[in-house]
Amino acid sequence: MPRPDVWMISISDNPVSQHYRDICKPTWEEQGFNVIDFEAVTPETVEKENMNELEFFKIIRRNGETRHFTPTEKAIWWSHFVLWHKCLIRKKPIIVAEHDALVIKDLPNDLYRPSKLKFAFLGTAKGRNPEGKFVIAPCTAYYLTPEMAFELVKVRKKRWITNRNHKRVSVGIYMNVDGYMLSEYMRIEKEGKMRVEDYKQHVKQIVDDEIGTTIEHES
Repeated sequence: MPRPDVWMISISDNPVSQHYRDICKPTWEEQGFNVIDFEAVTPETVEKENMNELEFFKIIRRNGETRHFTPTEKAIWWSHFVLWHKCLIRKKPIIVAEHDALVIKDLPNDLYRPSKLKFAFLGTAKGRNPEGKFVIAPCTAYYLTPEMAFELVKVRKKRWITNRNHKRVSVGIYMNVDGYMLSEYMRIEKEGKMRVEDYKQHVKQIVDDEIGTTIEHES
C-alpha cells in the first residue's frame, strides 16, 4: 500500500509561513512521503471568490459568552474544508499538515499499510499542559480517509435541531476548526463505527518566538 500524499498548507507569499514550511517539509520527505504544497485560503481569498458555503455563527466560549470569528479563523476553516473535499474526490487517504508540522518520530505503520484505521491525529502542540501531558494540536497534522472526510464535510449542511430549551435552532459553525475536528473524533470514537487513533507524539507544532506565527486568534 503506497504512502498517502502529504498536503502541506502554507502561504506562498508570506515569509513566516515559508520559513516554517522550509523547515518542516523535508522531515516528511525523509520519511518517504510525497509532499504537495497547498496554497492556504486567506481572508482575501474568501472575499475575492465569495466563498459562502460554510455558515459561521458566533464562537461559544466555555463560560457561555460569544464572539465573532476573525477573518483568519474563517480562512483556516476553509483551507481544511477544501482538503476534506479533495480527499473525497480522490477516493484515497491523505495526510493534511500545516506549514509548522515537524516530524519528530517515525510515523505509524497504520498510515501506509493495509489497516482499518480511518482517521488519526498526528500532531502535538508546543509544550505540555499543567499535568505534564502532551496536548493534541488537531489541525497541525492528521491522517484522513474518505470515510472520515465524508463525516467532516457534513458541517456545511444546514440542519435544524431542538435545543435544551425545546427551541428549533440552526446548526452551523460555533467553534474553530480544530475544536470541531476534536469533537467529531470523540463522537466517532464513542460510537465505535470507525477506527480512529491519537498518534499525537509523532509530529510537533513548532514556533519560533522571534518571528511569531501567521495566525491571530482572539481569546
